[in-house]
Amino acid sequence: MQLIEPKPELLEAVRPVLKTYINGNNNFQIIRPVQVLLEADKNGFDFYFDKLKKEKLGIELKPNHVPQTTYWFMNDTQFIGVISLRHQLSDALKLTGGHIAYEICPPFRGKGYAEIGLKLCLKKANEMGIEQVLLTCREQNVASYKTMKKVMAQYGGYEQEPVDAGGYINKRVWINTQR
Repeated sequence: MQLIEPKPELLEAVRPVLKTYINGNNNFQIIRPVQVLLEADKNGFDFYFDKLKKEKLGIELKPNHVPQTTYWFMNDTQFIGVISLRHQLSDALKLTGGHIAYEICPPFRGKGYAEIGLKLCLKKANEMGIEQVLLTCREQNVASYKTMKKVMAQYGGYEQEPVDAGGYINKRVWINTQR
């Protein structure tokens, strides 16, 4: 399994999995990188690839946004999900969002892929010189919270106090990028 920066040659693997969001998301909160990908599937991918390139370089960012690299999480040619690594934190990201946002597509949830993808992203963060990453999730997202805690137990780190993030409680976990 690997994290790959999105490229047009992989679209044929991505499109069928995106269709699973129509009936298979079960009211999960969809992370922004997946929302952008779903929009691109409707409106064309040229803008999508250009946007990701600019986000990575920190060009034409919206206010309070930071540079980020978006990866497609792949198992050989099978598209599993999307993982984004923010290169730094804004004040807002310290409360909600953190360094890493990940989403496993509906047909692959509950099979341990989030843990694998998170560990792969920790390696990418470490290669960027980030020694510790912040991950956040809503209190109701028990599966994500368990994944964060499990990886934190393996790599080291600590949990911060939950915060009220606009009407919902947000859990926050710091994880070392090296064991």
